[in-house]
Amino acid sequence: MESQKRFLETFVYFLFVVSGACSLIYQLVWVRIFSLEFGSTTLGVATVVAVFLGGLAAGALVGGKISARLKRPLAAYGAIELTLTAFVALSPWTIAWALSTLLNAAGPLVHGSFGLLTLLRFFAAVALLAPPTLLMGATLPVLSTWMEQRAGQGSYRASSLYSWNTFGATIGVAFGGFWLLPQVGMQKSLLIAASANLFIAVFCLVAGSRIAPAREIAAPKKTGPVKDAPVDKADPRLLLGGIGIALAGAAAMICQVVWTRVATLVLGASVYSFTVVLGVFLAGLALGALFVTWACHKKHQSTGAVLQALLMGGAVAIIATGYVFSFLPAWAVGLHSPIRSGAGAFSLLQLQLAIAAALLFVPVLILGGIFPAALLALARETKAIGSEVGRLYAWNIAGSVSGVLLAGFILLPLFGVSISLGWAASLL
Repeated sequence: MESQKRFLETFVYFLFVVSGACSLIYQLVWVRIFSLEFGSTTLGVATVVAVFLGGLAAGALVGGKISARLKRPLAAYGAIELTLTAFVALSPWTIAWALSTLLNAAGPLVHGSFGLLTLLRFFAAVALLAPPTLLMGATLPVLSTWMEQRAGQGSYRASSLYSWNTFGATIGVAFGGFWLLPQVGMQKSLLIAASANLFIAVFCLVAGSRIAPAREIAAPKKTGPVKDAPVDKADPRLLLGGIGIALAGAAAMICQVVWTRVATLVLGASVYSFTVVLGVFLAGLALGALFVTWACHKKHQSTGAVLQALLMGGAVAIIATGYVFSFLPAWAVGLHSPIRSGAGAFSLLQLQLAIAAALLFVPVLILGGIFPAALLALARETKAIGSEVGRLYAWNIAGSVSGVLLAGFILLPLFGVSISLGWAASLL
């Protein structure tokens, strides 16, 4: 019985990895669809990323609020994934139909104005992508609640789920960006990922309906004081912690925007270069998150001290990347040497990965550990763990959205690379 329980928990972790991979494949496909609709890759990327992150934040809040009242959280997670599958599988056709209908209806009003047309497409993207991204955001708090009910140690389970989901996102970027989309196209890529989501949904619905509800399961033994009181929304510790997580999320995304801008000067401003940088960034976040979660849990490290060390170490590492920029021109020459000698695309990809990793990997590894450490330090071991995880996750994503907008529209255009990185380090 115990082995079956452990197998189920391990398999759910695996499914959450697959779910993270599917989510990034969806994002890559939606970026391409809206880039074609906008006639601009920059506008398409900015729109989809903004809506994607905003939907995750809203979904985390909603999922956190409902999770404590769920008797069968695993079945609820399956229902969320099933609804998401329906939205995603139909999205190429619903997006095309909605945009054509909207533009035909509003055509006389915009009078050929590019600004009004872009604004109209942006609000259409919000309406079309908000439901599936909101569903994605709800999955972490709901699944964290199920893990807490079965095994206790809710903050550790939530941190582990977040870490493995981020690792899945890395796989989704690599698999989707380098093989799936180029080989089978957008619609088939979306349907393949949706099929994986459908399997996750059916398995969790069936397994969740057969497992006894949480109230019928004996509570796991816990050491130390257990607080099962309702979450106090005015708790200053959680509020200040949330603000801190938001600032850290903003710093990380400022760095991603700046590093992407610098790296593409060397790697080239192609879709594949962007995918390389994003893949390295996500891989560093995932590995950092996994290591910090393991170290704090297995080595019994003080999570508060670990969080402080990561924040200070991250600030130093961000500033240090500014000194690496001086080596990029020489690296660029080395990067193009294999091209002149007739090397294949795989050799070029390896060099691009090496340059991106040299520039980003160490600071991103540190940044990746910040949110899991904050979860372990701030989320109390209560029955309302899903609510606390959802709120902290929403704070983190809200900060990430702010960081993207701040870097893209204010810091980089007005102050340049070095000062932008200085701002990110100062936030940490």
